[in-house]
Amino acid sequence: MSDLVEVLYRGKVAWLYLNRPREMNALSRALVSDLENALDEVAASKARALVLTGRGRAFCAGGDLTEFLASLEESETVLLEQLRDNQIAFEKLATFGIPTFAAINGICIAGGLELALTCDFILATTDAQIADGHARYGVQPGGGGTTRLARRISLSRAKWMMFSGDYVPPDTLRDWGLLHEVIDPERFEDVVQEKASILAEHSPLLLGNMKQLLEGNYDRSVEDGDRAELETFRTYAKSHDLREGLSAFRQKRPPKFNGT
Repeated sequence: MSDLVEVLYRGKVAWLYLNRPREMNALSRALVSDLENALDEVAASKARALVLTGRGRAFCAGGDLTEFLASLEESETVLLEQLRDNQIAFEKLATFGIPTFAAINGICIAGGLELALTCDFILATTDAQIADGHARYGVQPGGGGTTRLARRISLSRAKWMMFSGDYVPPDTLRDWGLLHEVIDPERFEDVVQEKASILAEHSPLLLGNMKQLLEGNYDRSVEDGDRAELETFRTYAKSHDLREGLSAFRQKRPPKFNGT
C-alpha cells in the first residue's frame, strides 16, 4: 500500500485518512485502489469501528477530473471501467461489517459526497463545504449518489443538491438528516473518536447483523422484515456474544463481547 490512504488505530477505532492534500483528496485510480487495500487491512484487524476522513483542507473533492478526461480520451470503455472500479470500492465500504463514520473535515463535493454516503454516519465540521457539484462540470454521478442521497434527505432535496450543484450549510444538512452531527473544528476528531468508541464497545457481530437487516429491510414489507430478523436470530442464537450479554445482565457487570 502506498501513502495515499493512511491507516491509524486509536483503541478499537480504525482511522482512514485520504492523503492527497494538494489535490484535495481527489479520487484517482491509485487512491481508490489504496482505499480498498486499507479496508481489507481493517477488516482483518481487531478494529470495531471505522472513521474515514481527509488530510488537509478537504475530505474529498470528488473524482480526479483530469484523470477522468484522460480515460475518456483513451476510450469511453476505459472511463466506464474506472467508474465501475470506484463503485466496487464504494460498495465494499457501504457493506463493511463494523460501524463506519465519514468525518467531513472541509471540502466535500460530488464523488466525495458519494463516498461519504456509503458510511453509516456522516459528521462534519461547522465550516465544512458540502455540495453535490456534478452539474457544474457536466459530469453524471457514477458513485451511487442518485441512489443513496435521496434515501437520506428526500427526493426533492436530493434533486436540488444535484441539479443546482450549490453548497448547502452543514446546519441545514443536519436538519435534513444527512449529517448526524455538526462539530467545532477544534474538537472534531476527539468528538468523532468518542462516538466511534461507544459503538466499538458493543458486539461487532450484533451490529453487523443490525446493519444488514436495516439496509435489507428498508424496502421490504414489515412481514418480510420480521422473517428476516428471525432467520438472522436463528444463527445469532448460537453466538458467544448473545450468551455473554445475557450473562452480564444477570451478573450486573459489563459484557465482554468478542464478535463470535
